Amino acid sequence: MIVMRREYHYLVAGLPELLFEDKKLLMNSSEFIDMLSDHLPADDMNILRLFLWRYDNINVLIKLENSEKAIERSGNLNKEEIDTILSAVKEDSFDEKVLGVPGYIGKIIEAYRNETPIIPGKKWELQLSELYFEYAISNPDPFISNWFQFERDLNNLLTAAKCKKYNIPVEGQLIGTGDLVEKLFRSSSRDFGLDKEFPYADRILKAIDEDDFLQQEKKIDLVKWDYLDDEVFFYYFTIERIFTFLIKLTIIERWLALDKETGQKLFNELVNNMEASYEFPEEFQLK
Repeated sequence: MIVMRREYHYLVAGLPELLFEDKKLLMNSSEFIDMLSDHLPADDMNILRLFLWRYDNINVLIKLENSEKAIERSGNLNKEEIDTILSAVKEDSFDEKVLGVPGYIGKIIEAYRNETPIIPGKKWELQLSELYFEYAISNPDPFISNWFQFERDLNNLLTAAKCKKYNIPVEGQLIGTGDLVEKLFRSSSRDFGLDKEFPYADRILKAIDEDDFLQQEKKIDLVKWDYLDDEVFFYYFTIERIFTFLIKLTIIERWLALDKETGQKLFNELVNNMEASYEFPEEFQLK
């Protein structure tokens, strides 16, 4: 079966070149999405929005927990739309097609309110993340599905490596299933025996060895950047090229906003999201 892909010659040709070390952007990711909404058909826009649902996941949890945290602006939904979804679930009228949201969001809201975890033994944030990646990986576009599979594997490897480094039990920390997850649970070798299954494992593990949190994060983002460059090479003017541009844009945005103080805050949040009963060594601090 031949898959016919739409090509956006003028749009792609007009996109600025993004470099990992860029210090200034002509537009942010929200402006980019707004611009594209006037040019792309709904199905291709939904592929781009697939990446952004991760921010809505955070926002939904913020609302459910009645947190004082600010709503993430980069998601697909605004505050009023999230309130509408919460009300629909409460009134048993949630319809993903009518509301235009993935079904897993309705499921997690109902489960949270009923205090009945969908995945017992995992924090709500991890349950939501697992449902999100399962949804994203099911996308029929191989490039898109493979990206989310890669990202989930990378996140699991990072988590397992940090648990091993600081003697924190890995149970309840990983998301998804499969051979890679099983190896991360059971392997005692430094690379978890993933040299063939996950070619970037060595670079990720070397990044974990960094004591400077910002340098660690930069090396991890460079792995993502390089993966995208390798995989998108033969996609010249299609939605996959635009999807790659969006991800790179969010990476640069993050680094433009990330300073030493913010880095320490992110690290503290990371620690708090791990097992609260285990302490990280004091020496693992920003220098």
